[in-house]
Formats: sequence, structure tokens, C-alpha cells
Amino acid sequence: LSKYVRLELDNLHAEDIRVEFTGRSQGLPKNVRKDLEAARELTKDNASMLVNFAVNYGSRT
Repeated sequence: LSKYVRLELDNLHAEDIRVEFTGRSQGLPKNVRKDLEAARELTKDNASMLVNFAVNYGSRT
């Protein structure tokens, strides 16, 4: 996941796509959480499209 985020983040940002993540981030490695938060922060003002990734999400709490 981190590899994909790092590879595609510039393209997503250039296309004005906002990136969000749903799920329990605390179950992910620290480096993955850091990359996901960086993607969310960089794209937070983008408005043409929203891509929401469900990560570590089991539909239950």
C-alpha cells in the first residue's frame, strides 16, 4: 500500500483527486500510517474526485 501511495500520489494530486482512508489505521505499520496521512494531507483541498480506500476495515467495530 505504501508503495502504491508513493508511486501514484503525484498523479492523483495533479488530477485534483482527493484521497481518503477508512478503517483502523492503528493496526497498520507506522510507515504505512505515515504515508497514508501524507497522502490525505497533500490532497485535502482537491475537489474533482474523491477516492476512498477501505484499509484494515472489517465493517464491524
